Amino acid sequence: LPYVLTVGAFSIGFSIVLFLFALREIGAMKTGAIFSTSSLIGALFAFLILGENFTLLKAFFGILMFFGVYLLSLE
Repeated sequence: LPYVLTVGAFSIGFSIVLFLFALREIGAMKTGAIFSTSSLIGALFAFLILGENFTLLKAFFGILMFFGVYLLSLE
């Protein structure tokens, strides 16, 4: 349990630091759009590592999310 808590605390802290750097470098709108894809990446890892369901609906909306991030990167 202490190892899990330590890894969790460092992961959350590192995520917040990277989020703040991204806010400064690319702005709030782009950072929010890219950061929101973290749930999709988590679902993909759950599928690959834990064997969770990855339905066609999840794949469709994941592609839609990445398309939105791509459109934001064109600016």
